[in-house]
Amino acid sequence: MPNTPLARYRYFFMVSKLGSVRAASEALDVEPSAISRQIARLAADLGVRLIESDGRGISITPAGQIVARRALQIIEAMEQARADLDDLVGLRRGHVRVQTVEGNLNGLVLPAIAAFRQQWPDITCDLRVKSSDRIIAALLSGETDIGVAFNCPEHSDLHAVAVVSDSIYAVTYPGFDGFRRRARVSLAEVARVPIALPDETFGLRHMIDHAAKLAGVLLAPVMITDSIDALRGFARTGIGVALLPRLAVANDLRSRTVKAIPIVDDSLRAASSKVLVNSSRSLSGASRRMAESLTEIAKTFPRSGPL
Repeated sequence: MPNTPLARYRYFFMVSKLGSVRAASEALDVEPSAISRQIARLAADLGVRLIESDGRGISITPAGQIVARRALQIIEAMEQARADLDDLVGLRRGHVRVQTVEGNLNGLVLPAIAAFRQQWPDITCDLRVKSSDRIIAALLSGETDIGVAFNCPEHSDLHAVAVVSDSIYAVTYPGFDGFRRRARVSLAEVARVPIALPDETFGLRHMIDHAAKLAGVLLAPVMITDSIDALRGFARTGIGVALLPRLAVANDLRSRTVKAIPIVDDSLRAASSKVLVNSSRSLSGASRRMAESLTEIAKTFPRSGPL
């Protein structure tokens, strides 16, 4: 889609909504230069100036404001057309776009895709791993059909079709004896053993840091990483403890390569993963079936299911 006329309308709409090319670039995960080129082509096609720059920032011209309003209608009309076409062909073909945080990839999203493809083998899927903030932006802009986010705030334009309630656990090798076989531990006890944490780009890290502040605990990780898979590997080796939601290690728990010890601090027991759609847009038939598949997998986890 990057070089299609529809992309030009989508890019311009996001720039008008967010107020800058850079903000739109970050939300869409598209290079700023590519967005600027497509908007320039849209302006040339329409024969009007869409954006003005004064050196301190940009402003949308009166003509641009009209185009921005119509751009959203064009995007929604094409998405509805795609949904109608998918229904017309009886889901013999189609395409679904899904974005997820890394922690939900192996335990929730990939099993749902596997189940989905057993029923609809000719439907293709575009799967992207993003942060929760970027997933929300992609849902709002129409860049994805379904988002699976972790501990995200409520948004009036988004609807959660399923929720998996979760907590943060001390995840480690089954033979690890740093907690003297305690069934539950406090964050203060976790701080006394070697720990690995996600970096500050993860909402999970902000949740952990907030809990540590409330408990008056100083966490000194021996490893910080931008990879959930690396945290799982750290736990499996027996080096120490990784702080992770149970969903992120669901497959490891099934294979008994790790154990997840509950942490008693209340602020680490109120996490959740949500399967989200944009409530103002119509899902295609293929996307509806994928959402249903994700919901069915979500039901297999404790305290989870459709809303």
